[in-house]
Amino acid sequence: MNVKRSECVESSSCLNEAALLDSVGGDVDFLTELVGLFLAASPTLLCQIRGALAVNDFATIRRAARILKSLLRSFAVKQAEKAAEALETAACHGEPATAAEAFRALEKEIERLTSALSELEARRGHARLH
Repeated sequence: MNVKRSECVESSSCLNEAALLDSVGGDVDFLTELVGLFLAASPTLLCQIRGALAVNDFATIRRAARILKSLLRSFAVKQAEKAAEALETAACHGEPATAAEAFRALEKEIERLTSALSELEARRGHARLH
């Protein structure tokens, strides 16, 4: 699980492996569980938000954004957290245009994070084989 600065995407989605491991007390298995949880849950939550945006279901948007924000905190990706918080706030205020804009930003950040986490897991899996 070795992430080099040059491998990072251009955003705060860049994962700092040492910081991630430190955040879970060095427990690689727990970190693996967190990554798996995020990779499994985020597509469903994004889909829920997308559907809720189509019908201005702000309660669903707010709930899903809050869950995503909590999941994102595990990875210390500030831009993604900010986008989730902006979406949650827009939903709280019933602002569909602002919510849609925040959702686009959140989707972009989650795509970057998902890519980085997938690469991280692939490298870890490869390292375990050797």
